[in-house]
Amino acid sequence: MIEAQYEDIRRPPPHSAEIEQAALGSIMLMEPNQVAETVQKLDQSQFYRRSHQIIFQAIRDLQSGDYILLGDHLRERGMLDQVGGISYLTEVLNSTATWRNIEKYLTTLRDLAAKRRIHTILLSRLDQNRNGTAPADLARDLSEELRGISEESRITPDLSQCVLTSDMLKTIDIPKREDIIERVLPTQSLLMINAGRGKGKTWLALGLARACAIGDGVFLGWAIKRKARVLYVDGEMPLADMRERINQLQIPKENFLLLSVEWMILNGFTKRLNIASLEGQDLIDKSIEDLSRGGFNPDVLILDNYSALIHGIKQNDNDEWDGVNAWLIRKRHTGLSVIVLDHAGKDESKGSRGASRKEDVMDTIIQLSEVKGADPEECRFTLEFTKTRGRKPSPMKFVASLRGADFTTEEMEMNSLDELIRLVESGVESQTDIANELKITRARVCQITAKAVERGLIRKIGNRLKPTFKES
Repeated sequence: MIEAQYEDIRRPPPHSAEIEQAALGSIMLMEPNQVAETVQKLDQSQFYRRSHQIIFQAIRDLQSGDYILLGDHLRERGMLDQVGGISYLTEVLNSTATWRNIEKYLTTLRDLAAKRRIHTILLSRLDQNRNGTAPADLARDLSEELRGISEESRITPDLSQCVLTSDMLKTIDIPKREDIIERVLPTQSLLMINAGRGKGKTWLALGLARACAIGDGVFLGWAIKRKARVLYVDGEMPLADMRERINQLQIPKENFLLLSVEWMILNGFTKRLNIASLEGQDLIDKSIEDLSRGGFNPDVLILDNYSALIHGIKQNDNDEWDGVNAWLIRKRHTGLSVIVLDHAGKDESKGSRGASRKEDVMDTIIQLSEVKGADPEECRFTLEFTKTRGRKPSPMKFVASLRGADFTTEEMEMNSLDELIRLVESGVESQTDIANELKITRARVCQITAKAVERGLIRKIGNRLKPTFKES
């Protein structure tokens, strides 16, 4: 048994050829200024394979990841064959579809390099142990060397390198945020849809997915500005029902993929998909990366829904949501737009149930509520924007109904008229105050006010609004 342990420690040290390839491939996809910044964060020794060390040093020498330039550089130095030729440089370049995961690769390379140092130290001390070094001396030396590696691993990154001047901010290359669906879903955004059970969350999310996949026309009155590829993660709906809905909406197959938890289970996945865990987040991240390599690079990720995809945290504890929120923000930073579906609390007018912090990171929140008197078999709901950043959609509140494959909208005039009368009867006299209460424009309040006055429902005295049953 002891001899087997000795043999085990002499196996090849920890390394990952795939991660080394992906890191080099990511650098080769970068612009020259990005290459210069990235190579400063790495050391040749952090690559295990000699061929990868040579490629990295060539990139550092050239300050470029262009594989043609790299090939010429290595050929001139008689080193091209040592790395496997131009064909291997092409393989490295094609090992990843994006450079945006580079920080994750760099962290893994550093960790593996530290483990190799530990491996080397243990081998050295093992030989000393066999040669009769005193146990106390051996333990002291080993402890000091391992402590040094531990302290190096805990070094705090120098954030001063990340500080931007106003001039730098004007000139650096930042991906432009564009509308996918005008004023509702830009690129790199987080959108939440919350509603009670059976109020239409999934229908609306699939409608948004269809709009993204089609890429033109109008959805619920909002202009669809561009095509976007959608990965829809469904955590609870029976697959037969989901197929029926997708078929009804006629979602274009070219730009839409479904990841169904039910299908995962039927294919042998025994663990629940849990995006509150690092394992669950990594599963989604890897799926996106694998799809990107295969030519389907998602622009929009839809998570349906929090209740089905999050387990093992206290839903009412704000701190418990930090990991989920941080992951969503990372998704946004990598260029994704994410739509999450959540259940409303007992008082649906107050939004999502549980902790409030999960709403803090959202750019946009849409709340769905029941339309009184609506047929329960019909998909019909009131849609209201309760949080927006930047340009506000118009209108902010309306009724939507599903008709076959399309959603239609209904004017909220009667609802707004009733609300205006209620506010006036409660003592609100200013049209500006009413606009703020109803979350509509003052111009719209003026239009509704004119109709209410014309019908004798309220009175207007100067700039003040009065109920019909009260004297001025």
